[in-house]
Amino acid sequence: MRVDRIPFPTLLPNRLVRVVLFLTCLAAWPVGGVQWQTAGGALWGKGTFEGMAVSPAAQLRLTSFAGTNVALGTRGSVDGRNIGTRLTDGNRATVWNFLDDPEVLGKVILLDLSGDRLVDRVRVLPPVTSQSPEFFVKGYRIEVAPAGAPESWKVVAEEHLNARREVDTTVDSTWVRMTDGVPTPVIARYLRLTITRQDLPNRVEIGELEVLGAGYQVNGVYTSAVHDFGGLVNLGAASWQVDQPAGTSLRLQLRASADGSQWPDWEDVPPHAVTAATAVAAVAPVRFAQWRIEAATSDPFASPGITSVSVVYESRLVAHSAFGRVRPRLAPIGTKMALTYLADLQLAVGDRGVDLIALDRWGDVGEVRLNGVSLSPSRYQIVTAAQTSPQVPPLILHLDRDARISTSTRLELDFTTAFFAETAPVALLLGSDEGDTAVLQRVTPVYDDSIKVRVTGVLPALIPPRSVRVVPPVVCPRAPEGVRILFDLGYVQAAVPVSVSIHDLTGHTVRVLLDDVLLEAGPIAAAWDGRDRDGNALRPGIYLCRIRVDAECGQTVLKTIGVAY
Repeated sequence: MRVDRIPFPTLLPNRLVRVVLFLTCLAAWPVGGVQWQTAGGALWGKGTFEGMAVSPAAQLRLTSFAGTNVALGTRGSVDGRNIGTRLTDGNRATVWNFLDDPEVLGKVILLDLSGDRLVDRVRVLPPVTSQSPEFFVKGYRIEVAPAGAPESWKVVAEEHLNARREVDTTVDSTWVRMTDGVPTPVIARYLRLTITRQDLPNRVEIGELEVLGAGYQVNGVYTSAVHDFGGLVNLGAASWQVDQPAGTSLRLQLRASADGSQWPDWEDVPPHAVTAATAVAAVAPVRFAQWRIEAATSDPFASPGITSVSVVYESRLVAHSAFGRVRPRLAPIGTKMALTYLADLQLAVGDRGVDLIALDRWGDVGEVRLNGVSLSPSRYQIVTAAQTSPQVPPLILHLDRDARISTSTRLELDFTTAFFAETAPVALLLGSDEGDTAVLQRVTPVYDDSIKVRVTGVLPALIPPRSVRVVPPVVCPRAPEGVRILFDLGYVQAAVPVSVSIHDLTGHTVRVLLDDVLLEAGPIAAAWDGRDRDGNALRPGIYLCRIRVDAECGQTVLKTIGVAY
């Protein structure tokens, strides 16, 4: 869906300020361009649903079981004998009866619902073809058991003297546990109905056994249809409008392809994109794109809702093509070393050109060469900005106007960094800040592993003690700058919760700087101004900084900080 061009906010008049805002950590990117947007029932319907559905309010949500017959199509058994789906096929003309056994007292019908479901109502319906209206269940007991404890049966409804042909635990008010007059749902994978009363004539006929659900599916996935932009474009930023109650989670992923036949792995769009557009780090330029959402809930009565997903793109490229590689591609873990990123840029007539170079790693810039000629440091700026994330921001260069790359060029960027993950891809993004739009284009690897650095060795700890530093070692609450608490987070397979807090010498917590923030391997920074949680300046003295990583093998490190006036 194409919409009008989106200008930069008028509150950001300075070009470099805008660059800093959208490049810092590649987040919160107020990018101009055209939107591909998915919203509303008709557009949602073009994708594929697994455990998700479109709500009446046109939101994408986890599948609701409320009022749904979760037993439909389930195979049943009577006294251990498989009876197929006759009781659960949705057709009351297919009848189950006990003609082969005149003794119905104590007979048990068992259903396996194929997984744990929330259940709050059971119906036993007579057949529509019955010629004997007196052949119904005169007394019953209904029990359920969860998947994890199939022998742990719990009675949920019971009636010893039933006079109605149609059993309905809600209408009959036989549900055992109620909350504010409403049946309390129970978790059930297995359900058994026991006949507890026998009367003349000794026959029971059942047309359908329904088990009605409540709550939401535990998890689900929605995958959008493949979108064709009609030509090569640069993907800019992704954002989504969501309603995310406590106890629920969402994950947005994106992938893109130049020809529609070769697709890379899905890439996560960072969680903060829930409220702000986030730069898409897809290989560019591309013609086709696709996104998907993974949703989950730990509260069966709560589901996240997705109102829309938008991806901004630009049809005018930064460069016609850009291919890159990194050397060397072997590095010792946790050791700062020098590397070079080589990129061959092909620019065609009408391309925007390059005046922004962003390396998605922290570190220091060495030499920059264009076609083998060293670029004077006076002709570019290393962009710095107020840090918006504990993860140290990437390397960003802004070329002066006279250094702008507008023709085909070999770019060589020397930089120093350290690696903490087992395999570390190094991505280079080229940007244009021409006019009222800002665009990033990711350099394509020459071959699959050409930008991946293999990391060797093992760190002695998740947080190497020597990496923990306080700069400066003393903080003055009256000074504006404060201190930075720096440390390295060693190899972890996924983001782990990290906490940083300040304590007095009695152990009392005076300030929490990071509270179980999910962080990936690499350098981390936390700032402190020498004040407590209420903003009061602390008394002079020695305080303790506690750094804690909550991983499979967690670790806690203490560091002293001085407060002085």
